[in-house]
Amino acid sequence: MNFKKFMALICAFSFVFSNLINVSAYNMAKTIFLGDSGAGKTSVFERLRLREFNNDISSTIGVDFEYIECNNNRICFWDTGGKGFYRSIVRSYCMSADIAVIFVDSTNSNIIENIDMWVKFAINHCSSAVTLYLVVTKIDIKSVDDNLAVRIRDKAAEHHMEIRLTSAKTGDGIQELIKLLVNAVTKVEKARAVKDAARVEEAKAAEAEREVIRKARVERARVEAEREAALTAEIERTRVEEAKAMATTKTGTPLLTPLLAAGIVTGITIVVGLTATLVHLAKSRFSANRPQPQPA
Repeated sequence: MNFKKFMALICAFSFVFSNLINVSAYNMAKTIFLGDSGAGKTSVFERLRLREFNNDISSTIGVDFEYIECNNNRICFWDTGGKGFYRSIVRSYCMSADIAVIFVDSTNSNIIENIDMWVKFAINHCSSAVTLYLVVTKIDIKSVDDNLAVRIRDKAAEHHMEIRLTSAKTGDGIQELIKLLVNAVTKVEKARAVKDAARVEEAKAAEAEREVIRKARVERARVEAEREAALTAEIERTRVEEAKAMATTKTGTPLLTPLLAAGIVTGITIVVGLTATLVHLAKSRFSANRPQPQPA
């Protein structure tokens, strides 16, 4: 396996591992250290973690993950290797970083150019919501003169970064850096909690809306079912009546209503009465026309 394939495999593994760490039990703001090899990232981290200076520290290989406990706050760090051939690995860890701390060596004559380079790297490979901070190291070896301090402050202001001047050896600026990181992590986690609460409320509102829609559908289905049942009952009743009428017609039984029957009876009575009257008149006329017998 050649070097390129080996590095590609390492990058793939690092990407998966970084995401697994990011969703692990820590579930906290992710802070990543960026900077050149030898800029003092690991020394500062060890000073933060052990509260003492370790003079026997080798360069970070790839990426190291650690955390420190400070005032009931747990801060998770990804300490990255600054050598060029680790950049492809470091990129995969930058993707989900909430905080990027850029370390620059005060003894490096290209300190301003390094700031620009690492700020560009962070902007290109971290999320758009990442917050940048600048840490100047090794001030015990070379103090930052007024001219350089002005240039660093201007560069930091250009990229909206807070600055801390530190020395891992003497401990200068370390407490201030801890406070800065604690405040940064707290700010990120509060913002995340607000977003999570908003998402929960949105989910509840969406669920309530779905419940209203579901109840409306159930009610509409019930009304339609009742309407259909009533229509079916009416059709069935009409069908039964038609069937009865057809059965009566086939047997030859006149379909007489009580009113029609009463009318027929009345008509017969009138006919009978008229007939009796005509017979009586005829008899009376016959008797009147017959000659009367003469007396003897």
